[in-house]
Amino acid sequence: MRRRPRFDPGIPPEILPPDFAIRHDLHNYLYFRPTFGLLAPQPWAPLADAEWAALRPFLAEHGCGVSD
Repeated sequence: MRRRPRFDPGIPPEILPPDFAIRHDLHNYLYFRPTFGLLAPQPWAPLADAEWAALRPFLAEHGCGVSD
């Protein structure tokens, strides 16, 4: 099993401690935060039959417990 490479922000250790970005979750803040709020929040609603029909092949292909 290969280990996932550790996030390396490329900040010299004399400027910030090596684990600063991880401790403060900067990778999420810098990469994912700009995508939050692009759409207005939608109320929860169950999937329609057509939406389930569209998802069924994908779920069956990936072994998610859906059988035909």
